[in-house]
Amino acid sequence: MRWRRRRDKVVLNPLEALGAFAAELVKSGRVQAWVRLGVSIAASSFVTGLGSWGIAVLAGESRLRACAIAAIAISVCVISLWTRSPLTKGIPLCWPGRIEARRIEMLTTENLVSWGTEKEK
Repeated sequence: MRWRRRRDKVVLNPLEALGAFAAELVKSGRVQAWVRLGVSIAASSFVTGLGSWGIAVLAGESRLRACAIAAIAISVCVISLWTRSPLTKGIPLCWPGRIEARRIEMLTTENLVSWGTEKEK
């Protein structure tokens, strides 16, 4: 940031301060980390949603029921990515107990694996 003297007054240019702040965020890697989390959530939701919807339709479920199955699968995917990210530690996220039960069921019985790690309890 540059300080400018204007008739015995010190003036700080707000645009330079904003630019320096943005540059520091980019240098620290925080912006990249949040973008990576967002892309991971979006891509995982897309793949999980389409895959589970397609499997449900092929299994003979109605299209509406297949959409509901895909919505539950997407929410489980987002919850898993959100809770495992070090960026979101300390940021609360609430979800219904039914989704948590389904998430645990998917992790244990359907061998849902995220990041190639072991299944949760």
